[in-house]
Amino acid sequence: DGKDGVANGSAELWAKVSPDTVTYNSLLENLAHSPEGLDSALEILATLEEKYDETGDKRIKPNIRTVNQVINSYAKHSANLSTKGYYKTKEEVEEAWNLAEKARTLLDNMKQRYEETGDDDFKPDAATYTTCCDAYARVGTVEAAKRADELLEEMEQSEHVNPNFRTFTAVITAWAKAPGKRSAVRAEEILQKMEDLHARAVKSGKRHNAFNSVQPNARTYTSVINAWARSRDPTKPQRALKILKKMIDLSKGGDESATPTVYSYNAAIDACARCQGTGEQQVQALKIAFAINKALIAADGVEPNGSTFGNLIRCAQYLIPAGDERNSVCKAVFQSAIKAGQVDRGVLRALQAAADRSLFDEVAGVTVDKMGHVQYDAIPFEWRKHANTA
Repeated sequence: DGKDGVANGSAELWAKVSPDTVTYNSLLENLAHSPEGLDSALEILATLEEKYDETGDKRIKPNIRTVNQVINSYAKHSANLSTKGYYKTKEEVEEAWNLAEKARTLLDNMKQRYEETGDDDFKPDAATYTTCCDAYARVGTVEAAKRADELLEEMEQSEHVNPNFRTFTAVITAWAKAPGKRSAVRAEEILQKMEDLHARAVKSGKRHNAFNSVQPNARTYTSVINAWARSRDPTKPQRALKILKKMIDLSKGGDESATPTVYSYNAAIDACARCQGTGEQQVQALKIAFAINKALIAADGVEPNGSTFGNLIRCAQYLIPAGDERNSVCKAVFQSAIKAGQVDRGVLRALQAAADRSLFDEVAGVTVDKMGHVQYDAIPFEWRKHANTA
C-alpha cells in the first residue's frame, strides 16, 4: 500500500517472509548459467544442509532438485573453460575432469542418503544422472566417456531411475569427443540401443517414459556423426552419410524430431574433410561432401551457414592437391558464401589456408590491408549480412 515506505503490505508481514527450498532452487538455477556462479551455488548448498541438519525445518530441506542445480553448475562451469567445445591445455582438461568427478560425488552422496533414509526427496532422478554424464562429456577423454557410460549402465540396471534420450545423447556426446579407436563404434552402439528400445515400445504399444523417452532425435544422430568425423576410420564419410540419410528418411516418414539441422549436414561434410584414407577414398569423400551440400540446399527449412562453406573449402584443401583445380573449387565455394551473405571469419580463414595467395587477393582482396595482412573486420556487410558473427 506504500505506507511507511513499505509496498504491498506491512513491515511486520514482510518480516515474517523467508526463503524456502523452492526459492533457493530457483536461485541455484540462475547461478548455474553464471560464469561465476559455481562458488555461490556450493555455498548455498552447504548452508542449506547445515541449517536443515540443525533445525529440521522442512521449508529449507535440500532435495534432489537442489543438488541437480549444483551439479548443473559444475557442468556449466566446465563448459566455460573452453570456447569451441574442447580444451587447449592439459591443465584445462584436468580441471574439467575434477569438476565432473565432484559432480559424481554429489550424485553418490544423494544415492547414499536415499538408501539410508528411503526419503524420495533425496532419490537421484534422470536429470541427476544426465547432468553428471554431461559434465563428463565436456572433458573430452576416453576415461571420462567410460565414466559416463558407467552411469548409463547403472541407470539401466536400477529399479529407481531410467535413462531417457537426454541421458543417452549425453553419453554419445562423451564418446564423440573422446579420441579413442572405438569411440565412434561405441557411440553408434548406443544409438542402436536407443532405436531398438524405441522400436520395442512402439511394437508393444506401451506409453510410459521408460521406453518412449529414449527415441533418438536430430541432436542424438548428429552427435554420432560427429563421433565418426573425429575418428580415424577412412570410411567415415560413408558412415556419416548413412546416418544422415537415415535422418532424412525418418523425417520423411513423419519423425520430425529426426529432421537434420544445418549442424547435421555440417558434421557430415566435416567427416569428409577429415578423411585421411587412400587417394581413391579421398576422391569419394569429396564427392560425398558436395552431394551432402546439394541435399542441404534442396532441404526445406534449413540453409547453409558459415560453417558449411568453411567445411567445403576445407574439403578442397585436404582432398584436392594444390593447384588450379583446388583454386577453382575454393573460388566457387567462396563466391557462393558471398551470395548467401555467410562470409564469417571462419570462411575467410579457410580460404586463406586452402587457396593460393593470388586467388585469395583476387576474390577477397578487399579484406587485405596495405601491409598484406587480412583484416577480418573489413569483411563487407553484404558478404556477412546473414552470418552469425557473435
